[in-house]
Amino acid sequence: MAMARSKLDEHRLKDVTLQDVAAGEQLELGPFSLELVHMTHSIPDACAVALSCELGTVVITGDYKFDQTPVDGEPADVARLAELGRDGVLLLCGRLDEPPTVRAGRPSGVGSRAAAGGRLLAL
Repeated sequence: MAMARSKLDEHRLKDVTLQDVAAGEQLELGPFSLELVHMTHSIPDACAVALSCELGTVVITGDYKFDQTPVDGEPADVARLAELGRDGVLLLCGRLDEPPTVRAGRPSGVGSRAAAGGRLLAL
């Protein structure tokens, strides 16, 4: 919420009402249903957006990483993502931090951000 408010302030948009929506909460917006799904990334409380209507569902993730030991202690809600997938997703828009095709056939060099924090403190 603070990031959104900062961007609005930057563009001198002071009279905009923001509504805090928790991950897992669903909003009915006219013909659309909007749901936030918890994701992990370097930005705390990152969420994907699942937007549904009578035609189907679009999932927009932004940047994400499936970090099993995230800094905030809450991994991505992969169970909900799987459920959305089983129900059928028309379009998935997102960017994985390190796409599997980049590291195919070799171990990933990208570890948990929580582990990186400990290494930085040791410096």
